[in-house]
Amino acid sequence: MTTRTDEDLELELRSLPGVLSVSITYGAHDEVEVVTLLVIGSDFESTRSEAHLILSLYYADAALVIEEANDALIQMSRDHSRVAIVDAQFEHATGAVRVQLQYNGRTGIGHSGSGPLIGGADATLAALRELGLEVPFSLLSVNSVSLMNRWPVIVTLRSTRNESDRMGIALAEGELLSSVKSTLNALNRFLATPVRAS
Repeated sequence: MTTRTDEDLELELRSLPGVLSVSITYGAHDEVEVVTLLVIGSDFESTRSEAHLILSLYYADAALVIEEANDALIQMSRDHSRVAIVDAQFEHATGAVRVQLQYNGRTGIGHSGSGPLIGGADATLAALRELGLEVPFSLLSVNSVSLMNRWPVIVTLRSTRNESDRMGIALAEGELLSSVKSTLNALNRFLATPVRAS
């Protein structure tokens, strides 16, 4: 069973350079047994070292497994039906944001006038809805935080169905793209089995 502590651990590990995914395996008594990272990049050992340090602060007895993503796996991931970012633009003069997403050959465009951080998340939610996907979440907060000399963006979404909040974290080129990716990260489990809006 996933706890808030596990979610915090996953957020920290996802913020490390090159980490594509985080998987937590539980034991018979719901204790964290193994944490597996799928990693891409040239600084493999540095990521392993940072991940081991983070994991030891949460669960000293848990095992860390790091799998290096190969080109075939990355291509499979890209080819799989998933929401893709096509374009994200910010107009400095007006504070307007435009986010374009694609899913299964369809395109959705969302707009917001709230600047790159809040606007990026707002426009992403709007673009998902324009794709025809049911997204029962509203934006609760968007923050840029200092984490080991980097500034990832954390997005928190509130469920409109009285379920638990969802959090996402991402670090990309610029606040806008970080906000868009963080919003999608917060919804990645939900979007893995998307529901069409009725």
